[in-house]
Amino acid sequence: SFHVLAAIISLVFAPIAMYVQKGGTAHRRWGKAYFWGMVVANLTAFVLLFYRFNIFLLGVTVLSLYAAVTGYRVLFRKRPSSGTNANWFDWSIAAATLLMALALIAWGGTALLGGSPIGIPAGGDVPIVFIILPIVFGLMIGQSAITDLLAFRKPPASRRWWWYYHMDRMLGSYIG
Repeated sequence: SFHVLAAIISLVFAPIAMYVQKGGTAHRRWGKAYFWGMVVANLTAFVLLFYRFNIFLLGVTVLSLYAAVTGYRVLFRKRPSSGTNANWFDWSIAAATLLMALALIAWGGTALLGGSPIGIPAGGDVPIVFIILPIVFGLMIGQSAITDLLAFRKPPASRRWWWYYHMDRMLGSYIG
């Protein structure tokens, strides 16, 4: 399927981007191929989740896509002192991701209280995984989104902040 092909492309291209000289043409070329492979793999994962839902894969998909997108977008915000601040897209993706994080936490809370979020048993027989996974993923995703929203308002002062951010997010998306 298209999803599997995009995931394989990302899986293969990321180590190449990590190996070649950073900042050079090869790094940018392989990095973009990795990024677009991740975008396609994660967007098609959302479609697949619509047909066969899995709370774990939803959390991994949201976390992985957000990490890839923000890891790439930071390259456009490297120098906030020269006016390259977060734009409407950065704010929108962070806000939408924060809403997804809150929805996941609410899902886990509802399950904890014996409610029945989509497709899970109600009452005392709710498997613990339907309580813990959405809460943990929600907290992780929310922490990333809140960190970004705060940084958009007050960008870091360090000259190389973007490099650490880029590495953290791209490696995080690769793990996902």
